[in-house]
Amino acid sequence: MTVFCLCLMGLFSDWHFEESEVFGPLRTSEVIVRGDGQIYVLRFEKADVLQLDNAGKPVRSIGGKGMGPGEFRYPTRIFYRDKQLLVYDLYNQSVSCFDDRGVFQNRFKIPHPELVLVSSVRGWIYGNWGNGGLEGKPAVLKADFQFEHTQPILPLKGRAYLKGQSSGRVINFCPLKVKPILLEDHRGELVFFSETETFRIVVIDAVNGRQLRTIKRPEKPLPFDEEWGREKMAKIKSRPGFKIRADFPDYFPVIRNMRIDPDGNLAVDRWRGRPDGNHHSITLDRMGKQLKRSWSWASLDRVVGVVGNKAVVTTYDEEQEQAGLISMPLAAVEGFVRGAPIHTSPKGRYILMD
Repeated sequence: MTVFCLCLMGLFSDWHFEESEVFGPLRTSEVIVRGDGQIYVLRFEKADVLQLDNAGKPVRSIGGKGMGPGEFRYPTRIFYRDKQLLVYDLYNQSVSCFDDRGVFQNRFKIPHPELVLVSSVRGWIYGNWGNGGLEGKPAVLKADFQFEHTQPILPLKGRAYLKGQSSGRVINFCPLKVKPILLEDHRGELVFFSETETFRIVVIDAVNGRQLRTIKRPEKPLPFDEEWGREKMAKIKSRPGFKIRADFPDYFPVIRNMRIDPDGNLAVDRWRGRPDGNHHSITLDRMGKQLKRSWSWASLDRVVGVVGNKAVVTTYDEEQEQAGLISMPLAAVEGFVRGAPIHTSPKGRYILMD
């Protein structure tokens, strides 16, 4: 880590934690900051969750590799609701529940391993358009806490999410992750849903599982840049006996990603031109009114939680390939992110079972 970055950390930070044993930049979905400032960090390689206190010091490790109660084969998401840590294990197709002291409580199965899950105050809002899906048509649905009761909320209309799916010995290549987006607010009371092809965002009452309103903007999609797509395709190494085929869309989707910013507003990133590092975001309130943008997308990619006027932000030591977290005043985040950028994209996670 450069001397300049170390000076920035000393200037801005309340504390800095870097012995995470996560060897690649952390995703915002891999960290949870509780209302009391305690933190959970999902560590794929160790198949556990590291709990930190509100001063960034390790408290305990939760879980670990295995098949027994409170153990995981491949944990991919963590949630925190009603003083419970919830850990989703893809290979076990289950959610394990721990109390706020890290004590295992129970485990329950979910109906399919490829669900797109967001947690709410009364259970889950989920999408069934993952690989394979469920029986029936792709849709957004509501479920109670242990998936004993489900109800549909709205069906999907588009088909763009099917781009890039491969079959047999033909690899259909699409450089875009063209999939619907589900995003919950910080309180788990609202969920924002978009199929991304047009600027259409459905606001869902997560408590009762009903549509509240639809946010629309008259934005036209841009034609897909095939030259850029083929540049990306040329970097893919083909395996013997397999054929790579271009499966490009006619247009870029209008919506690229969505985030809830530290002020609780909805930030929407849009596709514009060659998309590598080219973010074009706007900020909306919950009713869809456009606000003055106060957060860069680079900051939204790194702020993992806010407590009072303090933010917890991801860091990354390029030389040591070590992920970390830092606490600082909200007002210092933009300056810190500009001065200490992360150039490495989060990479795939792998677990070697003993």
